[in-house]
Amino acid sequence: MSQERFEVGKQPQIEIVECMGDLVVRSWAETAVLIQGDDYETNETDGGLTITSQGSIKLTVPEASSLAIHTVHGDVEIKRVEGTVSLQTAYADAAIRGAGSLKIGTVHNDLAIKRVNGNVSVETVYGDTAVRNCGDLSLGTVHGDLMARAVDGAVNIVEVYGDISLRSISGNVA
Repeated sequence: MSQERFEVGKQPQIEIVECMGDLVVRSWAETAVLIQGDDYETNETDGGLTITSQGSIKLTVPEASSLAIHTVHGDVEIKRVEGTVSLQTAYADAAIRGAGSLKIGTVHNDLAIKRVNGNVSVETVYGDTAVRNCGDLSLGTVHGDLMARAVDGAVNIVEVYGDISLRSISGNVA
């Protein structure tokens, strides 16, 4: 497994175009991105870094990073990233623990979200969804069960095919 380090500053924009395996992203107090994995390509941009991987990768990023993730074919795990996180498509499970705000397109398996300081928006989940500690919550279609707790704002749900459990919601529910 190879390892590379890129100096990117305190608030980089990190774009993951495609990851064919699992993606793990964690933050640290340094101003660099550390990439561990095999068979990946990087491109340094003005505001950060663009990454494409043919296998699994692990990233350690500055705490205030923003992530734009297009396609991940394996599991996604993101921890303690204070910037905006967007995930277009995940073909396996996705777990996000700690983000500034979160926007998700499609997750083809289960989704777990905890401690998002801002709003959460999710279009489609084909498995179960669990959300805990966030601002406003907006969900499109959930094909499994939905559990949401400690939402500091409104909850807007379009469609859920399984059971729904909502607790400690401070705003309106639609």
